[in-house]
Amino acid sequence: SMQKTAIGTAVLASGWTEMALEVVIILVFQVFYGFLYEKIGMLIAGFMIGLAGGSWFMTRSLPRIRRPGRTLLVVQGGLALYCLILLPVITVLHGLEGLSRSFLTIEILFPLLTAFAGFLGGLHFPLANSAYLGDGKRVSETAGLVNGIDLLGSATGALLAGIVILPILGVTRTLCFVSALNVSAMIMLALGSRLRTP
Repeated sequence: SMQKTAIGTAVLASGWTEMALEVVIILVFQVFYGFLYEKIGMLIAGFMIGLAGGSWFMTRSLPRIRRPGRTLLVVQGGLALYCLILLPVITVLHGLEGLSRSFLTIEILFPLLTAFAGFLGGLHFPLANSAYLGDGKRVSETAGLVNGIDLLGSATGALLAGIVILPILGVTRTLCFVSALNVSAMIMLALGSRLRTP
């Protein structure tokens, strides 16, 4: 159905966005500081903690969510918005040398940036499963399919963002592109729910 296709597209876009954001933040960190290897674990740990936190929070909240499709639309919007919020954050840090060089920025702000990206992804996945499932049948089949789509999005997002899109478009245009990707997924979700067959 159109709705399930829309949810699948939203999951693909979310997986793509998660890895593209991770690559952008790691690259910006390396550009700012010229070193990465001793801190990369911290950035990835921030992302994983956010992912686990978002997933835990959404799994606990699901029983109270009457319309997971609508909530999914909001989370997708959050991903689109986060890409755009990152732009001024990076610009301010780039302009203020003292701030960007501070312990607070290196040890706390950067891991928080990856953690928040992870948190949004963590919210998205259980919600997409719930919206895709709809009637409550074929739980394992649905979870497997949604997970597969998410992994496809993540793999292509990491690969294309790192090798093709970032080098060609640069950070600003990449974030705008990824934001637009999520807006497209939102439009599909909105159309999918409107065209849902009773």
